[in-house]
Amino acid sequence: MTFATLGIEIKNLRKFRGFSQKELSRGICSQAQISKIEKGDVYPLAPTLYELSNRLGVDINYFFERTLVERIDYVQEVYLQVRNAIKEYDYQRVEEIVRTEQRNPLYHQNLEFKQFIMWHNGICHYHLYQEAQSAIALINEAFNLTFTDKYYSEREIEILNSKGIVFLLSEEHTLAIALYTELIEQHSKLKRVRDHTVKIRLYYNLAKALSYHNDIQRSISICNKGIAYCISTNSMYLFGQLYFQVGYNYHLKGAEKESLQYFKKAHSIFDLQQQHEFKAHIEKEFLTKHSLSI
Repeated sequence: MTFATLGIEIKNLRKFRGFSQKELSRGICSQAQISKIEKGDVYPLAPTLYELSNRLGVDINYFFERTLVERIDYVQEVYLQVRNAIKEYDYQRVEEIVRTEQRNPLYHQNLEFKQFIMWHNGICHYHLYQEAQSAIALINEAFNLTFTDKYYSEREIEILNSKGIVFLLSEEHTLAIALYTELIEQHSKLKRVRDHTVKIRLYYNLAKALSYHNDIQRSISICNKGIAYCISTNSMYLFGQLYFQVGYNYHLKGAEKESLQYFKKAHSIFDLQQQHEFKAHIEKEFLTKHSLSI
């Protein structure tokens, strides 16, 4: 909970009960301490908060419940804003949010929130400044905030997926392949999967790394595993992209007949999902060149 939120709750209750700061503080702490608490400058120790809650006529859990809900709502809103900016490739906006939240007391109080901000600091740092080493250092630091065992959590896998993307964009394909292979293995050990799109991303990114590394047959195999996983989880996430990647692999092999079959499937999926940019790319680069009807 933030200092400011707790201070506002105490101030509102004090006024509601008709206490002055001096009356509220009597026998508990100094009036100056109450003033600092209400301004959000300090956070009271647990015994102090307990005595204040008794005098104000509420259970101590009242403060935790009220501020926890507000904190969860605030954190979720920050997550949403960052993810929306990432989807729009607005890394300048991500950096602005990161800089703001690093000054938020919650950044130092909530480990998961700090991890999320640090992780996305690494992502935008790479995209804005193309500094792969420093971006990876930030992502690794975010990962290490919670990693304590030989098994990764789902979020830790997501964080390292971002590291793999930096490898891909930096043309460190061997490192990307090794990392994504490990992450898929780690994902298979999760006791509970919250977000099936995480594994789909891993399959897709590994397939791309293998294509860049000219390991075409293995890339096709990984794409097919990704397609099967999409079907088994009733997910359309990256479904068209996986079919496209298979087609692209066959194109690299010179097997144009097979590649066109997959390009046409990808085109149909992109059409259904209204992913017009991907659809237009297939039409321009592959389908129309062969004078085939779409």
